[in-house]
Amino acid sequence: MIEIFPFKGKFSQTVSIPGSKYLANRALIIAALARGESKLLNVPKNDDIETAIAGLKQFGVTIFRSGSSVTINGIRGVPSPPSSPIYTSDSGTFSRFIISLGSLLSQETTYIGSDKMNSRPMKDLLIALENLGIQAEHTDFRMPLKIKGPLKGGKTILNASVSSQYLSSLLISSPFAENSTFLEIEGKMISKPYVDMTIELMRAFGVWVDNHGFRRLVIKSQQCYMGRVFPIESDPVSSSYFLGAAALLGGEIKIPHFNINSVQGESKFIYLLEKMGCELVVLPDVITLRGPQQLKGIEVDMGDMPDVVQTLAVLASFAKGTTYIKNIAHLKHKESNRISDTARELRKLNIKVEETGDSLKITGGHPSGAVIETHQDHRMAMSFALAGLKTPGIKINQPEVVAKSFPSFWQTLRSAGVEWVDAH
Repeated sequence: MIEIFPFKGKFSQTVSIPGSKYLANRALIIAALARGESKLLNVPKNDDIETAIAGLKQFGVTIFRSGSSVTINGIRGVPSPPSSPIYTSDSGTFSRFIISLGSLLSQETTYIGSDKMNSRPMKDLLIALENLGIQAEHTDFRMPLKIKGPLKGGKTILNASVSSQYLSSLLISSPFAENSTFLEIEGKMISKPYVDMTIELMRAFGVWVDNHGFRRLVIKSQQCYMGRVFPIESDPVSSSYFLGAAALLGGEIKIPHFNINSVQGESKFIYLLEKMGCELVVLPDVITLRGPQQLKGIEVDMGDMPDVVQTLAVLASFAKGTTYIKNIAHLKHKESNRISDTARELRKLNIKVEETGDSLKITGGHPSGAVIETHQDHRMAMSFALAGLKTPGIKINQPEVVAKSFPSFWQTLRSAGVEWVDAH
């Protein structure tokens, strides 16, 4: 358990942020499937990325890490059969992506996740893959499961209203199907920027997706990714906690190498902070954010930036007025139920919260100290750490969960002048 102490003095910092794990996860698998060598730069080191590297090696991919650089010798879309089950740990992204990669094999492959991952939904992805020719053995469409290909291609219908990872998974592996793949999308697509990210990365490595308004996507077979050098941009979600610190404390923060034009939806979080009263300065190599004396509540659709909902929710608890966060139904299927669990922890701070299956309505006030349960969710730990910058008595249980995406978070927070102690 960690106890965070209210910040003293003026918050004025420059903070360097690790690369985006979402870009890195996609780039790792695309580079693994490519022809030739790729070198990925600024690759974050966290549990999800190391799980992905270990899993790809089981398919015969040669991968070498040196600091933040990762060199990959691609397998040209021809994976080797793993000699043991693939363990995907807690990583939803890797679990969904590696299943489609394994479907390229005519041999059976087995996938096992953590207890939490085994409870997360996979149904729509598995149905789509079965329509494209693979065989799947599972219980209630969840992990653990067995997959047997090869991926034949053809036409399938995908429900994209539960997770955008399903579509990204199919897109990445489809160029190596026996025939061209035609993906018909039904339902309201959530987290569309993450699909944009996948398509842009595929194009960057030489594969084209024929996209008809995200209702019908065509991936021609016989395409192959080409190895290249690719830099991973700084992660806007990891940035959100430090941007939030400046916003909350009325301070100033500079973040170098922040791509304001990133396809990752969370890069637009800075504009939400601007609506809440912050001042934003954008230069080619750095962004600067200055917080106001008092944040103000806003109404916002967060469908395209799901992973900063908790950051916004904590800031909203200190803001003047009410913040209405909507279009977040899919957050029920993340590492925690990020609607009800976030509401539960906010109420511990004596903050008024109204929740529905698709929204949070938070009335700002004067949060009080509490022990925050992370629900084994890395983003719960990092976002609620912000409350401790102004409120005494904030303690974070299971702080080690940050290792999933940002292992150096607590050290980076301390480097930014925040005091905390191990409270066991």
